[in-house]
Amino acid sequence: MKQIRSLRGSLASKTRESIFSTYGELTLPSINTNANPSEIAEWKKSPEVFSCYRGLFNKMDDDINSPLMISRIIEKVFQGKKYSNTEFAYVVAVCKTILDPEHDSLQLKKSTMKRKVKGYLVSFVIL
Repeated sequence: MKQIRSLRGSLASKTRESIFSTYGELTLPSINTNANPSEIAEWKKSPEVFSCYRGLFNKMDDDINSPLMISRIIEKVFQGKKYSNTEFAYVVAVCKTILDPEHDSLQLKKSTMKRKVKGYLVSFVIL
């Protein structure tokens, strides 16, 4: 899990940017990352954010060849570069954590992310 430490900063920032650029301002309202907890909770519980959260693993549109939203976000994060399973799991964890209405913060705590990445890595191995 040493690799997770090196991922935290830039990969999390790229993922945040990709989430907002993929969904666009019309679908996902912007939020200041330094907003107070009540503003963040209100934002996360909004219908727009909840819809984005629920749609992460849905196709982008009705076209049968349309990619999943999460796939498009991952493409934007890595821009065609190779990535490890750990990096992939980290991006998925960032997406789910940022949009999750049950996670009342935009901050990505080390312990939370470590647990989530480990869980996703186990899921990938099982698949």
